[in-house]
Amino acid sequence: MRYFELRDFRMVKAISDAGNLTRAAKSLHVSQPALSRQLLDLEDRIGSAVFKRSPRKMLLTPIGQEILESAIEVLTAVENTEKSILNKTKHHPIYVHQPDASPDTNAQGRDGSCVVAEVDSREPA
Repeated sequence: MRYFELRDFRMVKAISDAGNLTRAAKSLHVSQPALSRQLLDLEDRIGSAVFKRSPRKMLLTPIGQEILESAIEVLTAVENTEKSILNKTKHHPIYVHQPDASPDTNAQGRDGSCVVAEVDSREPA
């Protein structure tokens, strides 16, 4: 069984950075109810709360802190891998933000934008 997806790590980091679901949802370009459902889904999958909810701020639980630390490592590794591959292949994706679109998650940028084209900047043979 798979417990974590990249979107889970992005979500935990965004909520931790923003301090609440509304600002985190905005930064991820999703609705607050959708982000709330995603968080509840993660908590159901792992069997533990990730955040302690308070009236003004969402605070990480000890398990949430551990997930955040892993999220930072994983997201940094993904970003470094993307940069490395793009530098080697010279293919550069072009991202366009479409807030009302529901893009294929496999073609989604880190900020929720859609990959609409790739530019090959290699010299012609």
